[in-house]
Amino acid sequence: DGGAGLQALAVELRRMHGEVNRLAHAFAAGQGLHATDVQALGAILDAPEPMTPGRLRERLGLTSGAVTACLDRLERAGHIRRTRDTRDRRVVHLHYAEGGKALARAHFQPLA
Repeated sequence: DGGAGLQALAVELRRMHGEVNRLAHAFAAGQGLHATDVQALGAILDAPEPMTPGRLRERLGLTSGAVTACLDRLERAGHIRRTRDTRDRRVVHLHYAEGGKALARAHFQPLA
């Protein structure tokens, strides 16, 4: 019946969510990052256009200060780089650094 199929799907989704969280926390701990930093990395990687600190703040529901601290940690760890927009130098774009991508790919390979 359809109800049993939905129940099985819900169980599998919870199991997968738990595994993703486990891997994300292990990645954060191994890199000296916070769990929020891993969420920020995902948002930067998945953004259809270059992410800005303001959009990241909105997406993650953080304060400006929390986003700045997060981006500082990610930049120091080599996961992201910040660049200024060439047309409007007030705008900062966030990019996933190639070295950071390689680390993340290696760690999250079990999910592929």
